[in-house]
Amino acid sequence: AGVSTLGTLVEKTWKQPASLKVAVDWAPLMTGNHVLDIMADADYYFSGSFSAAAGLQYTWKQLLFVRAGYRYAPEASVIPRHLALGLGVQFYGLRLDVSYLTASSTLGNTLNLGLAYSF
Repeated sequence: AGVSTLGTLVEKTWKQPASLKVAVDWAPLMTGNHVLDIMADADYYFSGSFSAAAGLQYTWKQLLFVRAGYRYAPEASVIPRHLALGLGVQFYGLRLDVSYLTASSTLGNTLNLGLAYSF
C-alpha cells in the first residue's frame, strides 16, 4: 500500500494524478519448476476516479514466463483500460519480455518489447 505521484503541476492546466494504491500478490503454486502468481491492485486518484488491475503469471524453471492481465479505468484516465498478454524468457541474467496490449480504443494493438540484464 502507498501513495503515488505526489508533486506540483506539470503544466498550468494539468495536475499529476496522485493516488492511493493497494496491491496484493499471491503465489498458490510454488514448486521447484513451477510458480503461479496472482496479482491485483487498485488505485484511488485524489481527483475522484478509480482504477483496478488483475493479472496472472506462470513461471517455468525461472526461464519462461507467461502473463495475462486486465486493467479497468474510466475513459478519462491517464492509463486507459486494456488487456495485456505477454511472454518472457530469462537466461544467464539476460531477459527478453514481449507484451501485447489490446481491448482498448486508445492503446489497441500495441506491442511492447523489453530487454534487461541482471548482474
